[in-house]
Amino acid sequence: MVKLGVWNVRGINEHSKASEVNKVRIENKLCMFSLLETKVKKEKFDTIRKICCPFWSYISNYDSDPNGQNFLLTCVYAKNSRHDRMGLWNDLISLHPSTLMHAMDCILNVVTQKSQSVNAIITTHGRTSLKENTRFSFVNCKITGTGNAWLGRAWRPFATVVFINTNMSGLVSKEGWNDFSNQSSEKTVFFGEYGCYGEKASHREMVKYSKQLTLDKATPFMNTSYIEGQTWLPIHT
Repeated sequence: MVKLGVWNVRGINEHSKASEVNKVRIENKLCMFSLLETKVKKEKFDTIRKICCPFWSYISNYDSDPNGQNFLLTCVYAKNSRHDRMGLWNDLISLHPSTLMHAMDCILNVVTQKSQSVNAIITTHGRTSLKENTRFSFVNCKITGTGNAWLGRAWRPFATVVFINTNMSGLVSKEGWNDFSNQSSEKTVFFGEYGCYGEKASHREMVKYSKQLTLDKATPFMNTSYIEGQTWLPIHT
């Protein structure tokens, strides 16, 4: 199993924070680690890297951005049109054939302190209108870890996130979802679940704007056709 970690660290210039990152990396046996919003300047990068990820190979973006917003792994948001995605795929193939991942059969491990109040968010989807062809779908996954987490937060008013056939552990908060302190978003977001199981899959005090989907409603989210994978993912035989 390849374990990938993604953490919005909001700055790791202090030795103590960099050491905390290293501890999380070791305890979770991560193979790849994407650190976002490191706020590490180029001249300090090597010192911080040796603390949080010593002896690791890495990718940085300092050639294009001297302020360096992330390092170790670059995550790419693809454009919506089929033509642009085909171009992106050809570019990625020239770098490495396994750069892209699809959220099926994955483990979502939340690492934070145990808490009675919510202190973690698994997804924050930003979709500003119905015209934007963007969504998050998690199929046959497992949610593990520590803390008290929302499945998703409405970062933008038309956020769309679906969990299907997912094993939900006790760290999922009783309400499940959050409107990002904007009640008007409750009329426009699409937060759905289908066939989920585990300690927090049922009997939760779910927010009224979340949806328990029928099979017909869930089916379009279940396979790679949901992201038009047949048009840009390679066929393996």
